[in-house]
Amino acid sequence: MSFTSEEVKVIQLTEAQREDFRLQSMRLIKNLLVFQTLFVVVFFLICLLSTSMLRTVSGLVGAGVYLIPSLLANGYMLYLIQNKRIKDNSFILVEIAKVFGALVLVGFVILFGRYRVDWLFFCLGLIVVLKSYFIVLIKSYLE
Repeated sequence: MSFTSEEVKVIQLTEAQREDFRLQSMRLIKNLLVFQTLFVVVFFLICLLSTSMLRTVSGLVGAGVYLIPSLLANGYMLYLIQNKRIKDNSFILVEIAKVFGALVLVGFVILFGRYRVDWLFFCLGLIVVLKSYFIVLIKSYLE
């Protein structure tokens, strides 16, 4: 499928619209960082009060496997947006680095803690962090 120049329209944003998008992106990333951390703290406290220490630590490790790369990647994206250094491919490269970092951490957990991890709580911790994205998206949609 090919497009002619009449079919493709380039969107031109004013400087005020660009600044508005930049501020919205920064607010969304800050909300994401706060909600992810808050969800992990709440999950940790619930596990701490209701189950064994092994399961609590396993859940915390599972959450940390994705939370740590996510905090680093989103913090870096926030830095790029604040300093207006973001490029066209910055988002996808940061996301690839985040997923790769999470996979490396999962590999370390499998390698060093294979028999000491409660995998159910490890997966629950991971799911808590992953689902916090949806809460932030819904919250931003409703605002």
